Amino acid sequence: MKKSDISFLSLLEAAFLMALSFTVSGADALKPVGEAVKLAPLSGYTILTPENAAEQDQTAANMLSDYLERATGVKLKVVREPETPEGNVIHVGETSFAKSLGAAPERQSYCIAVKDGALVLRGGIYGVLAFLEEDLGIRWYNAKDEPAVPKLDPDMISVVPRSYTPPFEIREPLYDDIIRQPEWCGFNRLQVLSFFVNVPESLGGGFSHSRYFVHTYDRLIPAKKYFEAHPEYFPLKNGKRFASSEKDGQLCYTSKGAADEMARQIEEAIKAKPESRVYSISQNDNVNVNCECEECQKVIALDGIPGAMLLLANRVSERLAETMPDIRITTLAYVESQTPTQYIHPASNTVMLYAPIRERGGALMYLPWTDIPQLVDELTEWKRIAKRVYVWDYVNTSTVPFPNLDVIDRNIPYWREAGVTGVFLEGCHFRLNSLEPLKLWVFAKKLWNPDWNLDALIEEFIAGYYGEAAPEMRQYTAFQRSKWKAFYDNRKPGDSITFTPEDRKIMQDLLEKAYRKTPSEKIARELCCFYAMTLSACTKNNAAEYEANLNRVLDLLARHKLKMISHPTKADEELLNTWKEQLAEVKSGTAFPVYCEESIVLKKRKLWLKVSEVEAPGAYTGKVPRQFAKTDWGVQWNFSKLLAAAPNQSVYVVRMRVKPDLKEGTYKPEDPAFSLHLWRSGVSEEQGRYVTFSDLEGDDWQYVYFFKVYMFSPAASGYFYNCIGDLAEGDGMLYDLIEFIPVEKFEDKTLADSLPQITL
Repeated sequence: MKKSDISFLSLLEAAFLMALSFTVSGADALKPVGEAVKLAPLSGYTILTPENAAEQDQTAANMLSDYLERATGVKLKVVREPETPEGNVIHVGETSFAKSLGAAPERQSYCIAVKDGALVLRGGIYGVLAFLEEDLGIRWYNAKDEPAVPKLDPDMISVVPRSYTPPFEIREPLYDDIIRQPEWCGFNRLQVLSFFVNVPESLGGGFSHSRYFVHTYDRLIPAKKYFEAHPEYFPLKNGKRFASSEKDGQLCYTSKGAADEMARQIEEAIKAKPESRVYSISQNDNVNVNCECEECQKVIALDGIPGAMLLLANRVSERLAETMPDIRITTLAYVESQTPTQYIHPASNTVMLYAPIRERGGALMYLPWTDIPQLVDELTEWKRIAKRVYVWDYVNTSTVPFPNLDVIDRNIPYWREAGVTGVFLEGCHFRLNSLEPLKLWVFAKKLWNPDWNLDALIEEFIAGYYGEAAPEMRQYTAFQRSKWKAFYDNRKPGDSITFTPEDRKIMQDLLEKAYRKTPSEKIARELCCFYAMTLSACTKNNAAEYEANLNRVLDLLARHKLKMISHPTKADEELLNTWKEQLAEVKSGTAFPVYCEESIVLKKRKLWLKVSEVEAPGAYTGKVPRQFAKTDWGVQWNFSKLLAAAPNQSVYVVRMRVKPDLKEGTYKPEDPAFSLHLWRSGVSEEQGRYVTFSDLEGDDWQYVYFFKVYMFSPAASGYFYNCIGDLAEGDGMLYDLIEFIPVEKFEDKTLADSLPQITL
């Protein structure tokens, strides 16, 4: 037997053994703890709501009647007080009898009691949902399917008396499947923060006002409405007030008028939607943060940008607290405002929304928070000075397999123990995600009750959702989890999870077998995510396999009316065209010159701040990025294609095709013009370099040689990025593509030897 065969079998065996270890009884995944009390025959009950029942109570009572009929065939009548039903009663909400048992549960809490033959479900819809899910075993796994309702004997219904308060008042795992699905979210007891789905109060939601979710400066104080009459609301820049926007600039942090106007608008929103308690006063999503007015500069000198932003949020929350002390005002601890403040502390009703994006990029998302000291230290300090802290975590980056179930399983109990009171998990919305239905349901359950067992939840979902294909999907899920465990047990800075050709063969065989059993959209979605992983790079060596995999994806998308990216619609077409173009380039050659046929070219880039896309005659790639000011992340070039195409331990000379766009400034030869740097997840040291104006030859398109890159760690994740020097306003740099040339093919040995070497 060949060594590769042994490796293949050992990996497969490991996956199967892990799968066997997960065979926890799915029916018990949400089973309540305690001694069950058997109810009288169901046909003798009536559902009773309070005389002045809130809409949520009435919705809950009707939902209870509906599901009981589906499960048992018995239809229970719903009546209101003061009517006194004959026989036994199920009390939903704060009926007179329920009130006699003691104080009502807190919002989002529930209490279930059995007394004198009556079943009491308190806590509005939360008590009813706990009874339906946990006692009766009713499930709603995915919004695209009908709820799974077991057939129950109406004479054998039992319930465990109990009460419960969830640790998090905000619970949202954001994936595409929850968007515009309020009924599913309500049934699964999510309390959303975002505006992607508006769960009404009648379904248990409405705690947060979705319109004022995050990055609200521009939403509350847009320049087009306020700048002409109130320039003082906006930041001072170079001696003039600047009309800031969502993507450029903030507000004047010390402007009392701006704070008052924000508070007034929030007050109006509360009148329109009085059940909502959470509103946001948070920065625009950009890093142009500095207001240069005298008062702002005093605050910034004292406590930095975090203190200035917190001061503005506090002024709004303190005004609202005068008449509505239970209102929460969230403000971001994010990028420039992430560091905890020393002197300006959150007001009593200001909630810090801690969103450490720079420590949760790429492979860092595979690490539990407790493995990243900065997260622990900053969260601990924010919690020390703030009454409430929510966390915003980043839990998916692309469509391809992303095994992080065990990471979230570790993070959620940690957040509870750290005193966090709200959790928002940002997955990849508007696109297919690997194992998305499973993750969404499991994360929803774990956010409600962190003590529910991950293995049991996974087993139950797979058995209940995938039907005949459950054995293969169980093994497939177990295999992904085994890859995470192997990564975590052997982790080194900068490492990520990579799937070897042997891994891919195992995964492909399992998924294709599952699809043959049940050729449904459920398996087709996962197949598309799997094959997306194989389409990152097309080379001469994999062209035949690449073409077959691409055709398989196109067939699945068409057959099941799926899109890899659902919004914006053009993004899906662009992704598919990128895959097709990569194949065409290998089969017929590139549409532009390259140094040699073994060159690897990066054209795909992400534009961040201080960058625009412009028409550029002579550019090989059409429209190109124009960078015109310094930023951390300006233009980002994901290197997944390079990792997929380059042999491990190889060395490449790196050159970039650029065009200076200089009209305003005068520069010395030694002045830095622009840079190409490497960011690797989990590695803090800087790699890359600036080139000076002496390295540029004229103002036309040209290649600039930066460094050699040594392909050492093929599991790395991250990107190359550009920064520019201190260019005059109006000047910029245009970037076309990056080319990686095998050093053994590079003819100018003197130039190659003179270039510094970095390690990927």
